Amino acid sequence: MAPVLGYWNIHGRAQPIRLMLAYTGTDYEDKRYTSASDWSNDKHTLGLDFPNLPYYLDDDDGVKLTQSVTIMRFIGRINNLDGQSPEERVRIALVEQQLVDYIAALTKLCYDPEFANLKDNYIGNQLAQQLQLLDKFLGNDRPFLAGDNMSYVDFIAFNYIDKVSKLAGNSVIDEYDNLKNYFARILEFPSIENYRENEPKVPFLGRSAQWGNTVDI
Repeated sequence: MAPVLGYWNIHGRAQPIRLMLAYTGTDYEDKRYTSASDWSNDKHTLGLDFPNLPYYLDDDDGVKLTQSVTIMRFIGRINNLDGQSPEERVRIALVEQQLVDYIAALTKLCYDPEFANLKDNYIGNQLAQQLQLLDKFLGNDRPFLAGDNMSYVDFIAFNYIDKVSKLAGNSVIDEYDNLKNYFARILEFPSIENYRENEPKVPFLGRSAQWGNTVDI
């Protein structure tokens, strides 16, 4: 039986997982909830230890997971996308948590009622510092964040760069050559390009967000 990825009908926390599943060619059911009542009906019937969205069910491996990063670590492990050396695994562990912090700050901004007043300061200060550090961490001699090999954190980073480029304008990464080339490199994978061209057109975030809550971004 094909695995099941369950989440709201938005990008949100599930989008990096969907991108990774596309990259690995995994056949799965993309279960998308469109109402709280639909999720409520399923929530306590799936055998999840900590019922939440997203979730990932893989009956063949006896896996029932929640927490987006945990799901990505699992998929990364079974697809050899979790580091090929101790050095790569250290870099993955470090940048994973840094990206979690970056995405939390972006999400907080997008749901803040004062979004319109906070956006410019975020872009000019917080985001600029984050991109500068990420660009330096990547360096000009590594194709991927871990090093020579693709890993699950690259899908988190790709999705983050995609979102902030929509928020701040595509030129926001132009001054960061390493990140600009990195984003283009991942975008060129046929599986990623094909997924992005054919995926359902849904908002980045939920309806209560101040930005990213419509499909016309």
